[in-house]
Amino acid sequence: MQKYISFFLFLSLCFAIEGYGQQFNGGIIGGISASEISGDYLAGPNKLGAYAGAFANIYISDRSALQMEIDFVQKGSRKIPDAGDTIAGQTYDYKLVLNYINVPILYRYDWTKFISFEAGPSIGLLLDSYEMVNGWENDDVYGGDFNFFDFGIDLGMNFRFLMNWELNVRYSNTIFLTPVRPHAGNAQTFFNRGQLNEVLSFTLHYTMFARGRRWYE
Repeated sequence: MQKYISFFLFLSLCFAIEGYGQQFNGGIIGGISASEISGDYLAGPNKLGAYAGAFANIYISDRSALQMEIDFVQKGSRKIPDAGDTIAGQTYDYKLVLNYINVPILYRYDWTKFISFEAGPSIGLLLDSYEMVNGWENDDVYGGDFNFFDFGIDLGMNFRFLMNWELNVRYSNTIFLTPVRPHAGNAQTFFNRGQLNEVLSFTLHYTMFARGRRWYE
């Protein structure tokens, strides 16, 4: 089911770009993510992952644009092995891998020709997940099952270094009212209802076609 939803979202973006091709700018995204799970009591972000996708945007004023993306993002958590932290004589090595299709819908403001800011909501669709301890799969180490949806808020900056190339730095956090899974033991308060994804990403954005107006050109 998740694969069909992801394919539908990708087709929707393609048809939107094609239908309004004279107005939209669009391109591809590639880079890395550094993530952690807030609430698993492990330091971070220590989990590195892949980040790849596509974007389309349209300017609604001289310096303001709306942007939609469909991205594959690897999230999760990692406990770096420490010689002083052992279980049954073995160094404790923990890794949680969460593979998502993320759909951010962002407001973008071009501050200068080279720097822009972005903010907006995003929704993540969980494709698969697994936890490993010392190389062995071991689910539910720090909590229960993960929810299918991840509702988040994204904040970021873009640095243009060539006409069609930008470096994007973005921070994404799950909205606290909709955690991605419960705490171990299901303990919760109003402001701490469960575990949250936190992701810091560094990606390159390449504009493949610029059919819409861009104020700095």
